[in-house]
Amino acid sequence: MFNSDSPNNASNRSQPEECDVELAYRIELFGRMLVLNEIIDQATLDQAKRQWNVDKTKSLGEKLVECGAVENEDRRVVEMLVDRHIAKHGFVAAKCPPSIGDEPTADATHGSPYSTVTYVPKRPGALVDGTTFGDYELISPIAKGGMGIVYKARQVRLNRFVALKRILAGEFPDEEQIKRFYAEAEAAGKLDHPGIVPVHEVGFANGQHFYSMAFIDGRSLNDLVKTDGPLQPRLASQLIKATAEAIQYAHEKGIVHRDIKPANILLDAEQQPRVTDFGLAKRIHVASDLTATGQVVGTPTYMSPEQARGKSEQVGCESDVYSLGATLYYLLIGRPPFQSTSQAETLRQVVETEPTPPRRLDPSIPRDLETICLKCLRKEPEKRYTAAAALAQDLENWLNNKPIAARRVSRIERAWLWCKRRPVIAFLIAVLTVISVSAFAVVWEIRERTYAAGLIEAIGQADVDQLPDLLMKLDIYRRRVEPSLIAIRESEPKSADDRRMQLHARLATVSYDKSQVPILFDELLSNHISYVGIIRDQLESHRDMIVELLRELFRDETEPVDRRFRAGIVLVKYVAISDSELWTTDAFAFLAQQLVLANSEHQPRLRQYLRTIQDSMQMDLSRIFADPMFCL
Repeated sequence: MFNSDSPNNASNRSQPEECDVELAYRIELFGRMLVLNEIIDQATLDQAKRQWNVDKTKSLGEKLVECGAVENEDRRVVEMLVDRHIAKHGFVAAKCPPSIGDEPTADATHGSPYSTVTYVPKRPGALVDGTTFGDYELISPIAKGGMGIVYKARQVRLNRFVALKRILAGEFPDEEQIKRFYAEAEAAGKLDHPGIVPVHEVGFANGQHFYSMAFIDGRSLNDLVKTDGPLQPRLASQLIKATAEAIQYAHEKGIVHRDIKPANILLDAEQQPRVTDFGLAKRIHVASDLTATGQVVGTPTYMSPEQARGKSEQVGCESDVYSLGATLYYLLIGRPPFQSTSQAETLRQVVETEPTPPRRLDPSIPRDLETICLKCLRKEPEKRYTAAAALAQDLENWLNNKPIAARRVSRIERAWLWCKRRPVIAFLIAVLTVISVSAFAVVWEIRERTYAAGLIEAIGQADVDQLPDLLMKLDIYRRRVEPSLIAIRESEPKSADDRRMQLHARLATVSYDKSQVPILFDELLSNHISYVGIIRDQLESHRDMIVELLRELFRDETEPVDRRFRAGIVLVKYVAISDSELWTTDAFAFLAQQLVLANSEHQPRLRQYLRTIQDSMQMDLSRIFADPMFCL
């Protein structure tokens, strides 16, 4: 494709003089097409030409795009039209037929270097007011985008006003433009919702593709804010709620808009919002070659981060939710969340920078409404509202003074976002934090190991009454002390102190090691009576393994009395008193008798073990103390 003023052509003065004339013709043709199609005005063109004459490292078209005067798509279309015009008519003005021309230019004087351009061609197929276009009479242009131009028109047969859109390239669109144009018409034509501008007809007339839609005689939200300033929170919420409901309908029909912005939301006669311009719409779950991966599609100040990165495969319903949030931000503040002097910087901000909270710019904005807006603007699609309907519902809740579903960003998330915005400072803080934490961790580790070693030593020397508290503390340090306890448990005892230490190690590990249950069961029946209570308590988590053995042992009158008594002490804790099969009168009498006969030194401990059945044994104890034989 032609470059409106290639630096190579401009700087290579060794070429014949006619090449300079051709370049001048291209520049003049390019500029006048921009002006006559109302893409820029003459003053802007003249200023750009002056700058280009000073610095020709970039083309005139590139300079116009860089300064934001011309959209890149407009530049591409006009350059294509210049190429086609020159290919058809050459560089001689006499070959330009009146059918592509207009009035002679006011500055086409005989002394001008461009005096060979007798007629300035408009964009091929350009239409003037009053032109008949099929069944339509064009009245005036009302909007222009990167791909098409929209006219207010009157449909003759039905005598009604409509909005008629045709391809910007007129009679010479390329295949991709035609595909996009019909994709837009098809997407909008599938939608029948009061919040979406309906399509009436798609057709071909005067050599050009077009479609007509309802004419909305009202301002866009963009014009409304520019004229009246930021809206009141309730009005802004009502407008975005209604728009979100319309977008939800489109999503349910499989259409993602991809270009929601204030300029694409019109207010009808009842001041209700109507969504228009589905030129960038995408069919959900339908493969398309109209948008390649890496291609940025949308309006930078309102597009989602995934659109700004060119990740077309990630663009979905959440992307429209982002744009709705950006539009709400604009209505509340009077400017979009991100804006810069260059498109590249705006895209960078959309991808990397967190938006300034609305309340920081206007403290009168309600906190919950700010929360709703910022949830829409989250960088990660999964952290936004999952559907436009969810956004609409939250706005309705806010309007009705009900709790909203959105939650403010937590302190941790806010800190993470701050780190992303200031990576160098965050890195330095992280390094200092790591050093401090590491030093603390080393000191803490030494302290913990010392304490754990002291606990193990204390366990070995403790008497039975000190064991419960020590075992509870030891469980907290299980990871540290377990290897040492296992080593003690598996060692060969050489003294009474070693055997006591080994028993204590088994008691400390039995809660998570069932292999110690049989050994401790034997200890329960054979060790000193003072250990019965602590062994009973430590085996309680494995009661199902031993309760039946204890039952049989307790009821077997052939077993030694001491073993039966110990089994009964354990069963008092493991089996409810309501178990009449176990707790018979004879069972209570046996326990009462053994309690009385026990060594007086041990009786306080044994009474503590049996305190839950004390009332049941009271009669037997009274009978025993009244027996003359007992007194002897």
